[in-house]
Amino acid sequence: MKRIVGFLGSPLRDILVQNSYFQMASTFGPSVISMVFWVLAARLYDAGSVGYVVVLFSALNLLTVFASLGLGISIIRFLPEAGSGGARMINTSMTLGGLASIGAALIYIAGLDLWGPSLKDTLWEPAFAIAFTVFSVVWTLRYIQSCVFLARCKSRHTFVLNMLASLSKLGLLVVLAAVSASYLGIFAAIGIGMTLALVMGLFIQMPIVQPGYRPAAVICKESLRKIGAYTTSNYVSRTLLQILPFVLPMIVINVLGAESSAYFYMAWSVGAILIVLPASIFNSLFAVASNDSERASTETRKALRLLFTILIPAIAVLVLAAGFILELFGAEYSDNGANLLRVIAISIIPYSINYLHITVDRVNLASMNLIATAAAMTVLSLGLAYWFGTEWGLIGIGAGWLAGQSIVSVVATARLLNGPLRRGRSGNDASAS
Repeated sequence: MKRIVGFLGSPLRDILVQNSYFQMASTFGPSVISMVFWVLAARLYDAGSVGYVVVLFSALNLLTVFASLGLGISIIRFLPEAGSGGARMINTSMTLGGLASIGAALIYIAGLDLWGPSLKDTLWEPAFAIAFTVFSVVWTLRYIQSCVFLARCKSRHTFVLNMLASLSKLGLLVVLAAVSASYLGIFAAIGIGMTLALVMGLFIQMPIVQPGYRPAAVICKESLRKIGAYTTSNYVSRTLLQILPFVLPMIVINVLGAESSAYFYMAWSVGAILIVLPASIFNSLFAVASNDSERASTETRKALRLLFTILIPAIAVLVLAAGFILELFGAEYSDNGANLLRVIAISIIPYSINYLHITVDRVNLASMNLIATAAAMTVLSLGLAYWFGTEWGLIGIGAGWLAGQSIVSVVATARLLNGPLRRGRSGNDASAS
């Protein structure tokens, strides 16, 4: 026990642990505030309105995955060695991401007849379409911004900005609830809060992390040549990987309805707090290994010890307290989502194994392995969630997600045991060189 406490209490002595803690805090702190936000939203608005906003922001998050173009991961991998060209690399990524997010939002809105007919009455209103497009840009730039902080091992800035966004949206929700009883109040509160955080990050935090940085709309060909092939492979793999949690609410609303979407999202948002653990620790591992390849194997073992020291007790708590936690949103959320939350909590174990496998491939520049793992996770999890969901409702959605992650983790475990983390090993990735 003494060794565990000592290990967990070493952030000031170890950059991996320190950065992991700030990565966790960047999501845990805002997640607690977000839980309060959704508790208030559930009390102030009906379940249908909450479910509608859930789908809107799932769409925004999904568009961010497409519009970020793999640039965030490339920044983590190559910014540490960019030298004086770091600012140009950041601004090039921001410019491309911003343009892509505008295009993605317009395509999404234009195609609502195909993939979101329940949203078209809202998003085809010109004012709302403009707001949705602006927020799409904000979401994408905030993601790239956080990757810059991670690349510089300065995740405390992400924590500050995430807290600002969370506290702002909480205050705005209370104010806007008095003005609008519809879902528009929830939508505006979240969007404005994120915009404030982006602006503060661009003009205050970013110049601290990248000396001499000034935001500018530029596209640097030299930066594109540096990150081009790697960005492409990571765009494909990240898109496949990240669409999972954003497509699931869309499956729920189309198969089970808006109210079930609200019940699903509350359970998912609580369970997703645990997803922060492997994501934070292994993203920090990625950054450290990209800065210093000689420490890769040692840091990998350290990351695994840190993860499971925290993760196993956290899963146990969530499984035992699932009903009580969801009761905070209302009795109907607990009745409909408690077992789903338990399944989601257990699924974090295979998900963690898969995320480590992806991290290894990112550092090793093994693009084909990376794409194959992400594709398997996505196809199996979404396919099984849809299949099981039509048969068993919400619990079926969770069971499908768990089954998909578990199947992939068996293969990932075998490969991890036979392939140590070695930066620079190109494996079967000819395009990475």
